[in-house]
Amino acid sequence: LGLSRSAGDSRLQVRTKSLMSLLSIVNEHFFPQTTEDGDHPELQTLQLIFRGILIPILEHAETDTFADGVTPPTVPTDFERFITQSNEGAIQGNQQSWLETTFEPMVEGCIEMCMRSIEIYKSDMLVEEILAIFNTCLQSDSGALAVLGLKRLFLFVTQDLAVGQVTDDTWATVSHMLSRSVAVRGLPVIKDSDSGLDPEEVKQAKLEEQASIAEFIAEDEMLKDRRFIGGQAVHVIGSLLTSETHANSIGLRWYVFLANGVGSAIVECEEAAALLASKKERGRSNPPDYLENALYGRKWMVKFLSNMLHDSTITQTMEAAASDEIPGQRFVRGGQTLLMEQTKSLLATFLEKEASARNASGKTESKESVLMSSMVSDLLSAYEKLPDARLLQLSWLTPLLSSCIQSNHKSIRDVVQGLINRMLQGSLKDKPNVEQIEETN
Repeated sequence: LGLSRSAGDSRLQVRTKSLMSLLSIVNEHFFPQTTEDGDHPELQTLQLIFRGILIPILEHAETDTFADGVTPPTVPTDFERFITQSNEGAIQGNQQSWLETTFEPMVEGCIEMCMRSIEIYKSDMLVEEILAIFNTCLQSDSGALAVLGLKRLFLFVTQDLAVGQVTDDTWATVSHMLSRSVAVRGLPVIKDSDSGLDPEEVKQAKLEEQASIAEFIAEDEMLKDRRFIGGQAVHVIGSLLTSETHANSIGLRWYVFLANGVGSAIVECEEAAALLASKKERGRSNPPDYLENALYGRKWMVKFLSNMLHDSTITQTMEAAASDEIPGQRFVRGGQTLLMEQTKSLLATFLEKEASARNASGKTESKESVLMSSMVSDLLSAYEKLPDARLLQLSWLTPLLSSCIQSNHKSIRDVVQGLINRMLQGSLKDKPNVEQIEETN
């Protein structure tokens, strides 16, 4: 415990020596020299060491972040800024801070112990403790700590652990952690209707709503670096779901769960942007706007939907589950609903942004409309490549496409018209010929 506390010392040399000594003691004295089959009480002891000694060390990272300041987080390299301006690399934090110097050795040391325990005991019990470390990072008020945790979590499940070592329970835990990370924390719930309430109750509800909005705006101002988390979490989710190896390991259930989490986060980011529309940014870092996070989420959503339409493994899994060959019809329905709702959301938002761009000459709206049109084109191209038989199964697609016929983009109108014609012609082919029916009778 003394070494654990010293690992947060303000002097770099002291905390480095303390952390290295602590990790060395655990490795030397709490791992057996020989192993035998049967129960391993050492594993329970190691779990207690993680929970009582190692994980609490992360408290120093959060307090250090706000006391001394660290280098601000970054957005993913493919992130589009069309409202804010990036100043990444221009601001350097305290290079002697805990987060800059001690976070990585601490996490790496814990992961090494976890991998050693898997090798010795053939048990993944300590994986849960590593995930607890990352969860602590992700739930932190510090955006810098959360982003570091996200990046290292991704490496842990894709590189440190072999594909066969990541169980469904591990994917369940990781999926819930990532889903919470993409959500907008503290977003107030705005009621659409006050029907059924008397005037006094309506007044009280409005006051509570205004108070929750003011609280959200104030918290966002204090912890605005947390806006970096959403984009990085979406990037991690996207990297997992678009990797054939890891998407297969994750399975349809958690694929749909994570994609739905991104879909919900897109809506939340747009709502948060509306609440903060009149607020001007100021401070040492320049976090992304919520609208930029929403657009980045849509960018990855198009990739998820395209995968669901064309990835052979996902398609075969959905077909097998739908035909009762494997359990999971509920997840198939969830996947079909995801496909329909997110296609509808993207097309509706695109038409809204396009109409807004026609009525304004601002740089923000026009560039956003251009980015949206590119995403719509990519998604329509994915639908266009479907065989007729598969396309005809998507009966809900026709009314959605019809709304895009008035788009300003000729290329989009042409693709939409082609898809509608294919679906109508396919429907006519499936109808019985009237003359044939009369001859039969």
